[in-house]
Formats: sequence, C-alpha cells, structure tokens
Amino acid sequence: MSIFLHRMIELTAGTLSLVLAFVPALSPAAAVQPAPERAEVETGPPTVSVCPNGAYESGCTVAEMEAAIARTPAAMVLLSKQCLFETEARCWVQASGTISSLERGRPVVWQLTLLSPIDGPAVQMIALFELGGSPRPALIAAAQTEGWFGPPDIVQNSDDGVLIHVPGVTGGNGAGNADVLVLRTRGGWAKPDLESWYDAVNAMLPDGFEIRSRVNFNFREMHASSPVWRTDDGNCCATGGVVQIDFALGQGGGLTVDRIAFDETKPVGRTMYIDAKGSDR
Repeated sequence: MSIFLHRMIELTAGTLSLVLAFVPALSPAAAVQPAPERAEVETGPPTVSVCPNGAYESGCTVAEMEAAIARTPAAMVLLSKQCLFETEARCWVQASGTISSLERGRPVVWQLTLLSPIDGPAVQMIALFELGGSPRPALIAAAQTEGWFGPPDIVQNSDDGVLIHVPGVTGGNGAGNADVLVLRTRGGWAKPDLESWYDAVNAMLPDGFEIRSRVNFNFREMHASSPVWRTDDGNCCATGGVVQIDFALGQGGGLTVDRIAFDETKPVGRTMYIDAKGSDR
C-alpha cells in the first residue's frame, strides 16, 4: 500500500522543526473516485497568446487553438521535427519525448515548441497526447506561456492511476504559475484544478497576508511552498514571509489544503528598490 508523508509541526526552544510521520493512505491518483470510461478529456482555461492566424492575443478560443493541433498518426512520426500546432506564426520544436509503459492508459507523447507571433513576444507551447486512440491520438492537454515550461515529470505510474506534472512559469516580473497537471484513472484523463485552492490557502492565512503566484509544487510529497504577500505589496515583491502547504487531490480531482505552516517575515525598515548603474529599468 502506498503512503503519504505527513508533517507534524513542533515548536521547541523557539525553533520550528518538522517531524515526518508515515501513515497508510491511498496514493494521489487513487484518491480520486473512478468514473465511467469516457472519450473526452477535461480541459482547463489555458491562456492563448498565439492563435492559428499567427497574431498575438488576437482573441481565439482554447477550442480553436486545440483544433489547430495536428494529431494524426503521420504527425506523431514527425514529433521531433515538425510543429504540431498549425499556425502562421514561426514555430520551432525545442524538445519532444515519449512516456511509455504506463500502468494506466496507453503511451503518452509530448512536444515543446517556441512560437514567434508576427506582432508579439515569443511564447512556449506544450502539448501532450495519448497514442493508440481511434481514429487518431487523443489530445490530453495543451497550454501556452510567455515564460517557460519544463519537461513532463511522471509523478505516479501505477494501476491506481498516472499523474503527470508539467512545471511552468508565466512571463513578466510576477513569474506566476503556468503548471499543467494531468491525471489518468479508470475514468480517463482529467486536469485537476490548480487555481481555486489559492482561496483556501488565503482563508487560512492571517488577515493582511495572501499568496498570489510563484507556488513551488512537489507533487511527489503533496507539498508546496510559496512567498507570502502583504496586501499592499506589489506583485513583483512579496514581503510577508513564506508558507509551507500540505495538500491532497480531492474527490473531484482538485487540490485540497490539509495544513499550512506560515513563517512571517518581520520588516525592520522600509523596502528600498535600487537599480544597478546603467540599468534601463
């Protein structure tokens, strides 16, 4: 039987120590109640920066972006060489790969591309597919960011389920989250919600403190950490401290917060922003 790592927090001599306790529990993927097999894939609301017409933020929908992704068997053969996203923007394949021998479902392939729209900044795009579908491979997830994506990480691969995490960061000085999480159970593929749980964490923090972005996920241990903002902080700079978060995958597939440990930073003076000599900021 698989296990979770649970933290028991003890205060001794004013020092916060973490004690790890092992307790029997279901695995992350198994925590989600199986549903009847279904063909469609649950999709979230990724930002569409580059549309099929090659323009930057020209207003296309997620469905239009996904419809422009080639997913024929012939296209899969050219995975490492040819962009699957059919767009008038310039496109380069940066990386691709195959996740084979999955305990639940068929092999998964992925492609990471760099898009250069005709009127905007460069954008990275990640797409994941399950091979062996009929009449063509199934699109599991597709997302874009003006920041970056990392290669997919197989968090769990068991008969209970398959959990794959694609780390991602948004562009700009806020450096928010663009992570993609996909889950395969007996009910098919789903994308757990990575957004609504922010409200749950903020409800547990003291008044005047909040998390906004830049959450560092560790799905192997169902743990995350994040800077904490004071309500009057700018998005670039959190001054409230750091929060450690224990979470789980709930029955509906979304993240649920079990416990937080908030380490508040006490400012000793005003925050000063100093640019280097010659900086163009």
